Amino acid sequence: MRTQTISTMLLMLIFATSVAVAQQPSKSQRPSSSNLEPTSHQENINLQSASSGGNDSYVLPGSVGTAYFKIEFTEGVIALKDGTQIDGKPLRYNLYTQQMQFIDGADTLALGNPDEIEYIRMDDHLFVYTNFICNNEHKSGYFELLEDGNCRLLKRWSALYHEVDSDYGSSDIDNCFYRDCQCFLQFFMNPASPVVDKKKDFVKSFANNGDRIKEFMKDGDLKPKNEEDLISIVDYYNKL
Repeated sequence: MRTQTISTMLLMLIFATSVAVAQQPSKSQRPSSSNLEPTSHQENINLQSASSGGNDSYVLPGSVGTAYFKIEFTEGVIALKDGTQIDGKPLRYNLYTQQMQFIDGADTLALGNPDEIEYIRMDDHLFVYTNFICNNEHKSGYFELLEDGNCRLLKRWSALYHEVDSDYGSSDIDNCFYRDCQCFLQFFMNPASPVVDKKKDFVKSFANNGDRIKEFMKDGDLKPKNEEDLISIVDYYNKL
């Protein structure tokens, strides 16, 4: 009965036609953009500027890495909002397509209906799917949950595929993925918004508790650009 229940729930979670990319795309070929979620950000950026004859380079965010949070699949837990829990499925987070992938037989598939997911746990990392605002656009997507409470501290992971323009490329630069992340604050399950770097603007995020947050940050010499400091600040706020 348990096997039948798990299979039924998985079928509800799978996009009927969403067979995801099973391996990291080859650096010599642009990854296919088919079956990508509409909220994923894909862009080819030439590492050297054609207009400048290849003398000037773009400043790229993040660091060189892979398209995945972790390359290997990890046995994880999928908890649904209706109370159902699915254990022991090999999972992997594709940062490029913004899909949670799992293995089913010989296929690599992507979880569908993410709004029905309460959380996904892989090792000691917890992920949630929620609404957020970025660049004045309302979106939804996966976040790593760093701190929970009336204010949630979330981390948005992403990967961009950068392709060298062959006409202006260099043998020292290869096509690659750049991984990046950004922290968000989410108050009372409203849409999350990016953390503001400037301290005077950051404390305003906490409304009536801004003065107390400012004093707490001053006492501990805490900065909004530091992730560990952010965890301490949000933990303090949630205990007020």
